[in-house]
Amino acid sequence: MKKSYIYVAICFLCACISIGACDPGSFSFNEAELLETVVSVELIHYHNPDQGSFTSWIPNQFNKLRPLNLGNITVLETLNNEYIEDFVIQLAKVDFLSKYYAYDSPADICLRVWYSNGDFEILYADFEHGSFSGYVGRYDSNGKVVDFTGAFTGLSDFTSLVNNFFETKLEK
Repeated sequence: MKKSYIYVAICFLCACISIGACDPGSFSFNEAELLETVVSVELIHYHNPDQGSFTSWIPNQFNKLRPLNLGNITVLETLNNEYIEDFVIQLAKVDFLSKYYAYDSPADICLRVWYSNGDFEILYADFEHGSFSGYVGRYDSNGKVVDFTGAFTGLSDFTSLVNNFFETKLEK
């Protein structure tokens, strides 16, 4: 009987290690495509008291992502056009956890990257709680979710994008 408990415990431990070791894969933006299509970059605050989190990034939870309420966005700063190229080059060097579903929507301090077709990307890391997990996804001009990228692999990538290009500084 004691051996059975040990066997079950070992199997459980192996399963936990296997699940925890799964890598969602990585994604990075294409620099040339960004240079061609990005027209504006903003630092925004998105008031979202109803932000929900997922208990697991597995499986695909795209249908549970919430549209953006455009009325809850406050633009804090707009990046000067002469720095957009430098921003894009730095952004293209960032690795993201591909399709990592941490939250159903962004909140608080975010970056909004506008594209020439009217869509925009929201980049959010849970800075308030010191976490890399967040939300990186594309919306149409009405705030409808178009695509979901995932989340930052490191909080420092998000803070560097903000601190290197905007007057507002994030410190933690």
